Formats: sequence, structure tokens, C-alpha cells
Amino acid sequence: MQKENKNQRQGKIKVVAYSVITKNQYDPDYETQKRYYTDKIKANPDWEIVGIFIDDKTVGTEFDSRTEFNKMLELCRQR
Repeated sequence: MQKENKNQRQGKIKVVAYSVITKNQYDPDYETQKRYYTDKIKANPDWEIVGIFIDDKTVGTEFDSRTEFNKMLELCRQR
């Protein structure tokens, strides 16, 4: 049995995308961002899409106000 190299990957790399834009459900920029990241991640056969997180640009720099950013961090902590 061959010993596994530490640098060899076990399956696909889990990928998330994060963006800050003007968020409005009717704003095409929101949907464009989601579609761009989804297409980009799915185009790489070594990547597995885990989530796309987009905050409104009005959230400021405080981490507590970045709801989607915090959801992304929590998901990353859960692996």
C-alpha cells in the first residue's frame, strides 16, 4: 500500500465567495455577482461550491453588521 503524501488533496477544494455590493433583490448587479461567482467556481473541476455571501455596501466596517461575512466565517469554522 502506498503511503499518502501530505500534499495530496482529499477530494475537491471547498470554495466560498464573498462580495460587498449594493444589495437589492431587483438590482441586476446582485444577481450578476451571484452568477459570476457560481459560474467561476463550477468551472473548476477541483472546486466544490459551498456558498456565496454578499453584504450590502452600507454595512460599514464593523464585523457585527456584516451578516453574510459572519455567516461565511461560521461556515468556514465548521469546515
